[in-house]
Order: sequence, then structure tokens, then C-alpha cells
Amino acid sequence: MPKDREFRTPQVVCFRCGECCTRYQVRLGLTEAQCIADDLGLSLGVFLEKYVDQRWHGTESFLLRQRGGACIFLEYTDGGNKTTCLIHRVKPLTCRQWTPGPYCRECREGLAKFWQLTISPSGQLEGAEDKLKDFHSFVESLMID
Repeated sequence: MPKDREFRTPQVVCFRCGECCTRYQVRLGLTEAQCIADDLGLSLGVFLEKYVDQRWHGTESFLLRQRGGACIFLEYTDGGNKTTCLIHRVKPLTCRQWTPGPYCRECREGLAKFWQLTISPSGQLEGAEDKLKDFHSFVESLMID
């Protein structure tokens, strides 16, 4: 990828920094909870007991618990530079609707935190040449996954 390529595109691939998963507590409905429970091989009752925030007293909607300041299903990999959603196949609608991009504060902060990169006002990805090269290689590897 050329170094002068703009980061601002109609669809920006999630580079799996996990910032959005640390900022928000995911709300899910009863059907979604059952779907995740089934995928994990758990009864709904066990799923609700283990993975739902007990401070939320919903019966038709629930909040996923957080662990270590992030969604309980977020796992850090590659020395903390990449995250994996352990329920990606069945993630809640709230998560599926999240659209990553250079306009998202969380994505910009993830770029700064994990890659020491910024986005210029014109949408240009900026930073040290080695960081830009590493980031572009990483994003290309995500496209292959």
C-alpha cells in the first residue's frame, strides 16, 4: 500500500484495537443471549449467571459483563496489539452495527495507542515510516484472515 494512500475510505476495516469494546457495555436482547448461550454450549440460565452484569435487572434485555475494563468476550492477542472477539460469529446487533472509521474517536485513539499513528484533518494517515509500514502490513493480514 503506498504511503500516500488516504486512510479515509467509504469502508475502513476494523484493525482490532478493542477501543470500542472497552468504552461501551454491550446491551443484548433475550434472543441474542440465547443464541450466544447456544454457541457456547450453555443453558440460558448459566450464560446469564456467568456473562451478564447482575446490576442490570432486565428480563428482556441484558448488559454483558466487563472484565478488566472491557467486554468479557474481548481477548488480547499478539502481545496486546490485536484483539479477538470470542463470540464474533454470534455477536450482538449492537456490535455488528458498529462502523469503524477515521471519524470515530475510538478508532483514532486506537491508532494512537497501539500504532502511534494519527489522522490529519484531510484524512491522511500520519506517523513514523516504520509504524506506517507495520500498520499497513497488519491491515493487509486482517484482510486475509
